[in-house]
Amino acid sequence: MISRRYKPVLILLLFQMFLLTGCNNYHSEKKYPRAIKGVMDLTGWNLDKDGPVDLKGQWEFYWQKHLNPIDFAKPTTPHKPDFIQVPDYWNNYVKDGIELSGDGFATFRLTVLLNGKQEPLALRLMEISTAYTLFVNGRKLTSIGIAGTSRETTTPKQYRQVVDFMPDSNHLEIILQVSNFHHKKGGVWEIPELGRKKDIQQSQENGVGFDLFLFGSIIIMGLYHLGLFAVRPNERSSIYFSLFCFLIALRLFTTGERFLIRLLPDISWETVTKLEYLSFYLAVVVFALFMQSLFPRFSKRILYTVCALGAGFSLNVLITQARFFSQINNLYEIITFITIVYGLYIILLSLRENRVEAVIVLLGFTILALLTINDILYVEGMVETGFFAPFGFFIFIFSQALLLSFRFSNALATVESPRRELKSTLESYKAEIIQRTQAEEAMRQSEEKYRTILHSIEDGYYEVDLDGKLTFFNDSLCKILGYSKDELMGMNYRQFVEANTAEQVYEMFSNVYRTGKSSTSIEWESVGKDGKKKYVETSVSSMLNSEGHPIGLRGIARDVTKRKKNEEQA
Repeated sequence: MISRRYKPVLILLLFQMFLLTGCNNYHSEKKYPRAIKGVMDLTGWNLDKDGPVDLKGQWEFYWQKHLNPIDFAKPTTPHKPDFIQVPDYWNNYVKDGIELSGDGFATFRLTVLLNGKQEPLALRLMEISTAYTLFVNGRKLTSIGIAGTSRETTTPKQYRQVVDFMPDSNHLEIILQVSNFHHKKGGVWEIPELGRKKDIQQSQENGVGFDLFLFGSIIIMGLYHLGLFAVRPNERSSIYFSLFCFLIALRLFTTGERFLIRLLPDISWETVTKLEYLSFYLAVVVFALFMQSLFPRFSKRILYTVCALGAGFSLNVLITQARFFSQINNLYEIITFITIVYGLYIILLSLRENRVEAVIVLLGFTILALLTINDILYVEGMVETGFFAPFGFFIFIFSQALLLSFRFSNALATVESPRRELKSTLESYKAEIIQRTQAEEAMRQSEEKYRTILHSIEDGYYEVDLDGKLTFFNDSLCKILGYSKDELMGMNYRQFVEANTAEQVYEMFSNVYRTGKSSTSIEWESVGKDGKKKYVETSVSSMLNSEGHPIGLRGIARDVTKRKKNEEQA
């Protein structure tokens, strides 16, 4: 059973899955037209009511030829067309039993039959590798890069654009001259879209707006986590997630609408492509580091392998050209897929441990993984869904924000509990301190009274440590021995008795130390500072610490010299 505290997270996951399944095209439910042998029949399709249409299907294909509209206007044309699927790479096309390579040039042609009189129309051209010229009804409308017939005469460039025009008849002749000598794959990668000018422009504005929204959101989250790392450098997951956000933002800037090209029109296609691939390769590495910092169960051996492979592929991008490093991109896509599957496995293991962090990460990671895999399949031409990874990145980042709020909530609760306990403890300590202060004051007064009594009695009082050195004594003892306080402090008893007497005193002290029993009325002969001998009657008892262990000896010393002489005279 899932813990009750996970239910809001699961509800949010279901809600997001509902949003994904509900992200459908606004096209009509009518049967969607497709191009058949170079002709798309839109006589049954109303661009006003049914919306824009994707120009996918079979286009006429003329390999190693750049044909102009005039070439098709001749009564008889010697050019026999092949037919190729759009969208697709011409690498997948087999001509005369030979599979085409990425390098080459070709002409794509599509005839579109319209439904009656049309208002201004527009074409939205997506990714076409890697340079092209567009003609519609005999007129050249635009070109991206320079579509040449060799590597030397071709200038690559890629970005999406909208081209509007006014149709002069009930049919359109769309011709694309495409060249590619700089990338692994050539051809029309994404589906061109035809519709009313205002609909196509609105579609583009929506796409640009959404991409900018994603870009801004990702940058803000990256800066936020960078700030968290600055405050708490030990939290490595923050810096990894921040770097991941910046790399994804860079990828958004170099793909799709390719805002970097619009911002820097003179930037080379090669540079933009290198940044595009580097952002992908390094994002996988940083993501693996992030997962390992979040889930220590993530194998360090696998982490090091992913980092080494990512570094190797990135270095290859830096030192080679796109026509070379794009050749091995498929291998890194496989590495990415394995990393995603392993990350999902680690999250599921953590989920079994009832970790709410795993549930939250699973929420965003599952969507990100599915949409990333979709994009990989789309790039490889296996599906015709489109690019959705940017939306997956946004969901993943949103899930991390949810995880962050959960952690802060837990941290706040963790801090609040000790705070209340600390407050209670401080109150009890306050009372205890008051009691202890009162007790110390009473003890001080008692000790002061005790010392006053000791210094006022005629008998000498002494305290010695276990080595026999004086540590405390009263004025009377100083008077008996004839030394000042400074001279007597720290003096050993052997310094004011003769050798034979010292042995007797040692035996007496040792007996008290061993047995713990006090000795009273013991006489011994002392030698004062002036050299005169005196008889002293002493008592000895042990001084104990708080644990009951002896730490010294104490006693009373009385001068009985007069009494001793009187007894001898009698």
